[in-house]
Amino acid sequence: MFFNIIILLNAGLLNAIDSSLFVKEEVPVANLNLVEEQDFVQSAFICSLKFLGKKAEGGDCQVFNYVNTTESCFLGSFSENDKSDKDNSTQLVWKQRGCPVPEDPEHGRWNCLKNIKQEKCFLVCSPGYVAQSYRGLYCNHGANAEWDKPLDEFKCLPTIIAVTGGLLSPTNKQFYTFGPNGQRLYTQGITQQTRQHVVQYFSGKITYCGGDPKAGWINTGCYYYDFDLGGQKSEVTLQERRQESTSVIVQDRYYMIGGSDIGSRRTAEYLLEGDLVSKVGMATPEWNDFSCAIRFSDRSFIVIGKDIVTEYDIISGIGKDLPKLNIPRQKFGCSSFLDVDGEEVFIVAGGNSAGSKRSTEIFKPSVGTWTVIGELNYERNSHAVVTTSDGVYAIGNKLNNKEKVEKLDIETKTWNDTGLFFQASHTFANAITAIPISILPP
Repeated sequence: MFFNIIILLNAGLLNAIDSSLFVKEEVPVANLNLVEEQDFVQSAFICSLKFLGKKAEGGDCQVFNYVNTTESCFLGSFSENDKSDKDNSTQLVWKQRGCPVPEDPEHGRWNCLKNIKQEKCFLVCSPGYVAQSYRGLYCNHGANAEWDKPLDEFKCLPTIIAVTGGLLSPTNKQFYTFGPNGQRLYTQGITQQTRQHVVQYFSGKITYCGGDPKAGWINTGCYYYDFDLGGQKSEVTLQERRQESTSVIVQDRYYMIGGSDIGSRRTAEYLLEGDLVSKVGMATPEWNDFSCAIRFSDRSFIVIGKDIVTEYDIISGIGKDLPKLNIPRQKFGCSSFLDVDGEEVFIVAGGNSAGSKRSTEIFKPSVGTWTVIGELNYERNSHAVVTTSDGVYAIGNKLNNKEKVEKLDIETKTWNDTGLFFQASHTFANAITAIPISILPP
């Protein structure tokens, strides 16, 4: 900042505002809260210095304005709440120039939200790819606007299936990966028994939360898996006991929704990247029927239950009903994938209710309804449908043929037996997700 000031002084531009630092924007008057400085301010340039000084002191200062005729400097804040119904007039004000929009990475894109109060971008990876570490990027407005994290940390990486825990010993303390070459059991196991929990690759870690307390598990906390050390207790604390919940990541939030415990059935909560205590999310219907969640848009997710599908907006917290499944189901798998035309499609398969054990349905937003496609080759429930960079898989099962693994042919919308086997003592009541191939040990 001081370097820029010296340049302006040497150039004799005391009445100018540095266009490399500030930009003028027209905003609704009703949303402005401007306060005039007590003393006369000789120039717009000095007014801009007062603005920067107040921000450096931690003041709530997002905009400023200077009136030449009265030598008046106004500093203030801007409300994000729309008040244009009270006054639809506008005013030109100065704000600090923001951070440049990053270039989209391979297999992903940026969803950037910019307003006069805050600038933030969220990395959205294509189905089957996950963020290398963080997803949220926030603009710091110091002397120069800079993103709060290095951009080279934001990549979308190809994935492999990871399986954590299971119903009974020894599976409930085991960690597997599964890919085109079959499964691998890691010698460093999970230190706590894990079943009926959730898992996501979040903030660069395999993070699993909640679960069945009867297994000696702390279901108000989270653990993470380390390939060298095995399962490790994190310092994260949840708001509710989460058992038989569902989970999803939207923006930089790891959501846990519903569960079999009374306190969790009608609630959601989420972890923000870097936080140790979860935040209360939206109120929900009673999700305790083994529902499944998928990221639906840049700011929403859907929860699919036996006889209801609801989209939740994570900003407003409001849910709205979407078309129901053709076949009601519980204990099914769900995921999303890119169709041959590039549109993201949402899929459910299997279940424990009549007619659902082999059935598969997809929801294509451009169509607007659930469509029945090719059946699974084997009846399944208490399994997972997982999308990796290699394709869409159905893995795990409580029924016969529980070791069989199937892969979806995206073009024909039919399932093929891979000829591979996932062999464990209990291939259900575990939690399954996709993790980066690059983090696997040799």
